[in-house]
Amino acid sequence: MSAKPVAERRRSARFPLSASITLHHLPSQRDFPARSVDASQGGMLLYLPAAAPMAPGQQVQLYIPAHDRQELAELSERTLLARVVRVDRQRLPALGYVPVGIKFVDEIYP
Repeated sequence: MSAKPVAERRRSARFPLSASITLHHLPSQRDFPARSVDASQGGMLLYLPAAAPMAPGQQVQLYIPAHDRQELAELSERTLLARVVRVDRQRLPALGYVPVGIKFVDEIYP
């Protein structure tokens, strides 16, 4: 029996985006260094230190620095409110950091 392919659920395309980001974890009121992996109009994949207390459903704020991706221009140089949707702690031993998926919330601060 073959495995069914997973359907793509994203509404917009993802683009590589490697940038250093400071993520503010609202529940703990702490800042954590993060590295973006890719981004879309709706969300982003980040790598965070293992000590970051991320859990799905939590809200975070992040500032995305200027970059050269035209497709993501409106995300650049803004503070964004986002919700954690995925924390992949199983990959921690192999990677040394925690992959965290976030979804942008409608509120965008200029």
